Amino acid sequence: MMEAPLALRLPLEGVLLIEASAGTGKTHTIADLVVRLLIEGGRDIGEILVVTFTRAATEELRDRIRTRIGEAKAAFATGDGGDNETVRGLLERCDDHARIAGELANALTRMDEASVCTIHSFCQQMLQEYAFESGEAFEASFEFDQQQMLETIVEDFWRRRFYRESPAFVEVVNALWTTPRGLLDQVRACVSVPNSEIRPSLDPQGLARARDRFLGALRQLPRRWAEQRAEVCEILRTHKGLRRTREKYKLERVEELIGRMDELAPQDLQEFLLPDAFVFFTRAEIMQAPLKKHAPPEHPFFDYCQELAERSQALCRDIRILVLREAVDYLQAELQRRKRDLNALSYDDLLTRLHNALSEDRTGALKAAIRRRFPVALIDEFQDTDPLQYEIFRGLYTGCKGLGLFMIGDPKQAIYSFRGADVFTYIGARRATPDRFTLSRNWRSAEGLVRGINAVFEGSRGRAFVFDEDIPFIGAVAAGKADAAPLMIDGRQPAPLQVWCLEKGGARFLHRKTAVASLLPACAAEISRLIALGSAARARIGAAPLKAEDIAVLVRSRYEAEEVRSELRRLRIASVFISQESVYATEEALELIQVLRAVAEPGGEARLRGALCTRMLGLNAEDLFRMQHDEGEWEQCLQRFQGYRDIWLKRGFMAMFQHLLVEAGVIERVLGVSDGERRMTNLRHLGELLQAASQI
Repeated sequence: MMEAPLALRLPLEGVLLIEASAGTGKTHTIADLVVRLLIEGGRDIGEILVVTFTRAATEELRDRIRTRIGEAKAAFATGDGGDNETVRGLLERCDDHARIAGELANALTRMDEASVCTIHSFCQQMLQEYAFESGEAFEASFEFDQQQMLETIVEDFWRRRFYRESPAFVEVVNALWTTPRGLLDQVRACVSVPNSEIRPSLDPQGLARARDRFLGALRQLPRRWAEQRAEVCEILRTHKGLRRTREKYKLERVEELIGRMDELAPQDLQEFLLPDAFVFFTRAEIMQAPLKKHAPPEHPFFDYCQELAERSQALCRDIRILVLREAVDYLQAELQRRKRDLNALSYDDLLTRLHNALSEDRTGALKAAIRRRFPVALIDEFQDTDPLQYEIFRGLYTGCKGLGLFMIGDPKQAIYSFRGADVFTYIGARRATPDRFTLSRNWRSAEGLVRGINAVFEGSRGRAFVFDEDIPFIGAVAAGKADAAPLMIDGRQPAPLQVWCLEKGGARFLHRKTAVASLLPACAAEISRLIALGSAARARIGAAPLKAEDIAVLVRSRYEAEEVRSELRRLRIASVFISQESVYATEEALELIQVLRAVAEPGGEARLRGALCTRMLGLNAEDLFRMQHDEGEWEQCLQRFQGYRDIWLKRGFMAMFQHLLVEAGVIERVLGVSDGERRMTNLRHLGELLQAASQI
């Protein structure tokens, strides 16, 4: 006998963790739980809080919940539970069907009162609804995008901190980050977390001591080189333990290195970064170039250079730690000051202010108000929760009778820090939650594929996800739904999970370029074979012939995607590129920046030349040379860009943008290249984003 669905077996109070892999019906379970809370839990639709992490996910969840309530209402009105196991189970164990159908109809008409929202929206709502209890201002404006403010602040820090520093210090900073934006990218996550620290900590006195130790050792270079030059040169020129076939220790290269050290040694060096040539005299580098059957050469000068290199690396590491810590402190303090002056809140502030308000809620009035408002909360995608978010919900719902907190997530995805997940937050929550349940039926994949995936991970001997005690691998069970229309080739079902191995041909390892040169044609050829079989009705998915749109290729980056697309184009196979990458990271965004800079300053001829040579505007070097030497044509170009600027100032950004696209022939030019539709879509999307930003 098949076990009842999890949504029917869960307790409706307490703190529960529901672990769900992809395809196991997580969203269905959430919708079923809401229905059960309405029917058996006696909850009102407005008392149930459903939290997820993106706006798109909130709309999907809201639609799914509305649909499920509608199905349950129809089931209780007619006595027919349909295909939904949870609804059928509720129908069997509940009496007074007519009353329940009426209550569900009421909930359906009041779906606009249902709180299905992101965690930031929830925090904003609580701060506004309970302004007295939280101590927040009523009229705070919500400046959700604080990126521009952060960029301004980090530029201020860059000027204040580095403009008066020594050239040696600034050289290290430029090598580490190049620009203020590079520094901001490294500290952004810490700026958003209150009381965050850069570890290990370092004080300026410790940095000064490290600097003095390094410079003291560096000052010995002239004496050591003068005393040991002859011996070192003899080793580098004649020692049989150096592999001469390697570029760096070929005889002509050795003479260059000796000459470079001759130039360096007499100088009063003050740099913290050693010159590039210096590394070839270090013991570690010498050890990497030995010939077989010969010991690598040894000499005190190589040991001295090794010590200098290590002290240089340690000093640069200390500078990095110190600057990161100072940058975080400055950005946190300055960001709060500026937002306080503007009476503005960001997304991150919504979290920190609600967390602080709950922490300082000595009378318990704020917690009591939120608990009355939402006695039950369901947290979707819980694996993406950070420590602050978890603390908010743990503080609200732990240890309180009559309340329910359902945390639903995939523990295997808790490792994705790039999405904001924190694996240790998940592990801590799991350890603190004894009531744990698992959704194990996979509704999305065929049985053979599920068994194959299980076999791969079970072969890891219990170490599939490193944290084997806290994130164990639990094999899924195929629900059988996907087997209704299997892939069949010539009447036979191929193995659902196949692994292709690339022969190394005796090499110890394969360079990426070598591997790609074999893998890309093989991948494209297999896709071509499958499409051809589908066209001949020899490959089918269920009753339908296999088509190109049934095939997907998963890659790690847009660059790999472009490599696959190029290979498919060679075989005349059309493809589309689907990515979650930001449109700001595309080539079109970089080109549009160049064009807009030229529009903003039409008299700046260098910027104008750069804009004209973009794919958008289409000039090549020959065209540009000819235009610049035709005074009349160049003047017309300058006037055209001045006209774009005038339209921008008088009629707004979008009017200028549309005019530029048409007059400069951008649309025809972009659509004329490969994947032109995607490029044009990116440009239009960027135009809409810039138009929205121009109206703030």
